[in-house]
Amino acid sequence: MPVQNAQLYMDASGANVYTVFVSALGVPCECIDTAHSTDSQRYHSMQALQSVVAGGYCLATSEQVRVFDKYVSHNKIAQIDCMHYPDFTRRPAAMRNIWENRHYYDMGVIMTTPDLANFYIRRSGGGTPRLMLVCKTAVTAAETGVGVNLGHT
Repeated sequence: MPVQNAQLYMDASGANVYTVFVSALGVPCECIDTAHSTDSQRYHSMQALQSVVAGGYCLATSEQVRVFDKYVSHNKIAQIDCMHYPDFTRRPAAMRNIWENRHYYDMGVIMTTPDLANFYIRRSGGGTPRLMLVCKTAVTAAETGVGVNLGHT
């Protein structure tokens, strides 16, 4: 079925677009904060994250994307592909109580690379964290007209 009304971000050069997806499964809470973990804890966290990833993704809801927009704006991340942290420890601060659509959310970075970024997002007050994936796609040819054709899923 065709993808419609997907939230897209474009980098400053216009060479790449980014789409936001959310995991079908919840993320174990211990996977969220790995900055102060031992190597063994990080290894088990990565295994847990891989099982969440294997469960699949779908397009993020409009509400989740608006929370992500607020997170990106607050942390002054001008381009999604500028979030490369090769040491996996430097990250923008986690944000708590982001207000959207009568709910508070918590959000933060789990891991980023030049081609994709993984965030967690959850409703504040003990909600199950979800893994958000920001995925980069190269723009190969200019399109005229309204909108962007993402093809079929």
